[in-house]
Amino acid sequence: MTVLMQVYSRLLLVWGTLYVFDYPEIRASPALVLMVLAWSITECVRYSHYALSLVGIEVYALLYLRYTMFYVLYPAGVSGELLEMWAALPHAAAIRPAFKGFLLLNMINYPPVLYKLYTHMMRQRRKVLGGEAANNKPKGGIATSSDAASKKKKL
Repeated sequence: MTVLMQVYSRLLLVWGTLYVFDYPEIRASPALVLMVLAWSITECVRYSHYALSLVGIEVYALLYLRYTMFYVLYPAGVSGELLEMWAALPHAAAIRPAFKGFLLLNMINYPPVLYKLYTHMMRQRRKVLGGEAANNKPKGGIATSSDAASKKKKL
C-alpha cells in the first residue's frame, strides 16, 4: 500500500500538475526544485542500494542512508509537492472547478498519508538498522554475499 501511495503522488504531480499546467510559477518555482531534488536523492540512494544488493554487495553507508535520509527528504519532498499543487490551484479552477476540488482533496489527504509513510519508514529503519542489523555491521562498511554466507555457516 505504501508503494501505491508514493506512485500515486508522483503521477499526480508529474501528470496532474506539471504536465497540465505549463506556467512559469509552477514549472520554474523553488518548490519544483525542492521536490525533484528530494525525489532524486532518494532514488539514487535507493536504487544504488538495490543494484548492489542484487550482485551480493552490501555497502553499509548506502543501507544507512537508505533508511535514514527519509527523516529530511520526506518532509522536503512533500513540502515541494504541496507548494506545486497550491500554485496550480488558480489555473485548475480556470480549466474546471472540479479539478481544483480534486487537487484540494489531494492536498487535504497529504498529512495522513505522510504520517503513514513516515511511520512505516521509521519501523523499517528500526527493523533494518536497529538491534541485530546494527551488530552485524560489516567491517570496512562493505559486505559481500560470501561474507553473509560465512556468517550463516558459523551460526
